[in-house]
Amino acid sequence: MRIRQNRLSLEEIGGEEEVVVSVLPEVEEAATDVEEAATDIVDQTAAMEDAVDDAETLTDMAEVAADAVEEGTGIDENTAEVLDIATEAICAKLGLSGGRVVASLESFGSTNSKVAATRIAVESVSDRIKEIWTKVKEFFKNLWSKIVGLYEYITSSATRLQSAAKSLKEKAASIEGSPKQAKFKSESIAHGIGHDAAQVSKLIKDHHKLTMEIGPIFSKVEEVTKAAEEVITAAKEGKAAPKLEALTKSKEGLAAAATSIIGQGVALYGGAKASVSNGEVAFSRGGEGKGSEEVAVLTKPQMEEICADVIELAKATDAFKKVKNTVQKSVDNCVKAADAAIYSVDALSKTKDQKEAGALEAVAQAKKAVSAVGGSIAKLTVALPSMNISAGKTALRYVEGSMREYGKKEEKKD
Repeated sequence: MRIRQNRLSLEEIGGEEEVVVSVLPEVEEAATDVEEAATDIVDQTAAMEDAVDDAETLTDMAEVAADAVEEGTGIDENTAEVLDIATEAICAKLGLSGGRVVASLESFGSTNSKVAATRIAVESVSDRIKEIWTKVKEFFKNLWSKIVGLYEYITSSATRLQSAAKSLKEKAASIEGSPKQAKFKSESIAHGIGHDAAQVSKLIKDHHKLTMEIGPIFSKVEEVTKAAEEVITAAKEGKAAPKLEALTKSKEGLAAAATSIIGQGVALYGGAKASVSNGEVAFSRGGEGKGSEEVAVLTKPQMEEICADVIELAKATDAFKKVKNTVQKSVDNCVKAADAAIYSVDALSKTKDQKEAGALEAVAQAKKAVSAVGGSIAKLTVALPSMNISAGKTALRYVEGSMREYGKKEEKKD
């Protein structure tokens, strides 16, 4: 999500330097704040999703060991070693101490000691799983404060972006003459938003449309997180499976809403794309810039139109904070779900009845929903407004760069 910066402060016109006061420096500064806050949230979200995957890996392994205890056989030395190594590696990756869960492999050598040693190993792994979900819970508790901070940066950036767009629009209205050339080179413009007015205008309008329409997706995300929390909480009472139907329906509702709004996908800033994957909105990163770095010099009407589009995009981006209450509810649901996951570990490992009732599968699906949809909260909150600011900033850079091409060398008087 790093954006190449290219401020226009000194322009060369007709072989002479003329100082041109750019409207973009303040926009660049504010956009950098948004980008850094967004990157932090995206990185921590990825770490949270990895942690949930790791917890489920250990859960699956612990379940195999628990089954062996119930069958009165226990696990052998090789299986115990794999469990021990996997647990230690995952704990080390997540910064958790005491990853070893097997005191001595020799304990798994005889039939008499295997069952007891396996039971101890299962209990130790369960403790590690609870520690991982404690970290997941802390992630969601911290996420909200980070989102609030991001919204403050977004508001500041959107305000500055709108002001800069208005200023450039006024300057564009006073342009006279013809451009010195039909094109100029700019990698950040060409690869970020397009090569001509039509491409840029479409991209800015698509950003605006998606920003205005994406609200209902947040409401559906809240429903999924609430249903997932209820499934995991019900596991403590052995009633997880009956709650699964509500989770399934809420996920279907999210998929339908996302498909209705996103459709076949929307091209965004820097070659990124918003699409629907497994019923959830996904934002793919753009690839490395390829192709021509030349962009067509904008005409006066095109400059004015792009500035007007950026003004509307800035307004929509600032209004994006209206989803804040819905986002907060979703985050709160994820905190409750993570907390319930900590206490469901022991309940799910106690009796075989839970497994036969489908509780393990129900909770596993709910945990995946918390990870995936919880991660989507961060991505939806971060990706779109951050890319809006970057797209708007680069569009204004395009306008400012085009204005440069209309400069003429002033004729000297005798």
